[in-house]
Amino acid sequence: MIHHRSSATGPANREIVTRTELVAVEGNAPAFPASDVILKGHRATVTWMDPDLLSGVDPRAIYGVGVVAFSGDDEIVMVRLNRGIEIPAGTVEAADTSLEHTARREAWEEACITLGQLHLVQLMRVEWHDLAKPAVYVPIYAGKVASMPPFAQRHETYGRIIVSCRQYVDVLGFGTRRDRERLIANAKSAVYQRFPACSSWL
Repeated sequence: MIHHRSSATGPANREIVTRTELVAVEGNAPAFPASDVILKGHRATVTWMDPDLLSGVDPRAIYGVGVVAFSGDDEIVMVRLNRGIEIPAGTVEAADTSLEHTARREAWEEACITLGQLHLVQLMRVEWHDLAKPAVYVPIYAGKVASMPPFAQRHETYGRIIVSCRQYVDVLGFGTRRDRERLIANAKSAVYQRFPACSSWL
């Protein structure tokens, strides 16, 4: 197992990364990058997995869904919450007909945007350290913004902001810098089909 140490300090709006490594989620599975973080006030290990593995995940283990919403080739929509600035994301509700439905609903509820075609670009596994709960999974989709009416505050969202992909990678994103670069690269490749994807999970 390869370990990469990183600082435990960071911007207040980002979950704190305390350690990164490569882990095999299953005995014979390939190794994926993982980070020890503080997530929503709890210690956890987050593993960034190949999204093709989503088909083998128990639907009951899906914790929530996130979406990278492009408002331009190099800009994404984020939302301002009481805990910081994040991409639109939330838990699956009983009325949701699919995970893509959840992504579209959260994008509308949190950012007041509608989305075009969506692509599954990342699968995040969260293993809690200080909660007596099993590991959960968060699929992340990407797509273009189809419409962006004036923002109306609702639920826990206080504002909608447009940031460059570089700002997301440098300042605002979740996980390690390599995690954020991989997410943006794969999202751009899927949505615009002219940017190179990140060919390695390492």
